[in-house]
Amino acid sequence: DSLYDYLPSIKQEGEHGKNWEYVSATTETLGWIMNRATGKSWVELFEELVYQHLHARRDAIIMVDSKGKEIAAGGMSMTLRDVGRFAYLVSNDGRYGDKQVIPLNVVRTIKAGGDPELFTGWEPGMNYSYKSQWYKDHDANMLAGYGIHGQAIQIGLDNGIIIITQSSWPVASSAELWGRRVAYQQAVFAALGN
Repeated sequence: DSLYDYLPSIKQEGEHGKNWEYVSATTETLGWIMNRATGKSWVELFEELVYQHLHARRDAIIMVDSKGKEIAAGGMSMTLRDVGRFAYLVSNDGRYGDKQVIPLNVVRTIKAGGDPELFTGWEPGMNYSYKSQWYKDHDANMLAGYGIHGQAIQIGLDNGIIIITQSSWPVASSAELWGRRVAYQQAVFAALGN
């Protein structure tokens, strides 16, 4: 009936800390923990601690479940420019204008990425990791936030290039579409001078 009813029913698969696999329920649980720890929803925290400091042009839209609880693993909609402002914040070490919005140590932890040895994601041999809700391509030194149906934020950590993709793939994900996105990102980085 709702995510709060569903989450406790999920059983652990595999050993914690061994291999990485993205599971939306983990992100939902993180939103739940934030709510329990602070008494505020993740949406209220995001608005208060991040979004209001970006001088966003429009309100973000958040999906809720059947009981009105905000969905943490997806369903956020923002304008292209407002997503760009958020990506710039991360790219700029958590600073927006003259304000340190996200603590520098937090952004540095995100940018460092996780352990690629644990990443059992997409294709064998990919030098990727996942940490703190962000993917890192260690070969390209690129940080990314990916969503289903082709949504993406890609931040070149060496070149300062930010690519925002708003898309509507006909499926949530596929190797072919993923390959096209990677080729597009590589072409943009190459065209703009890495």
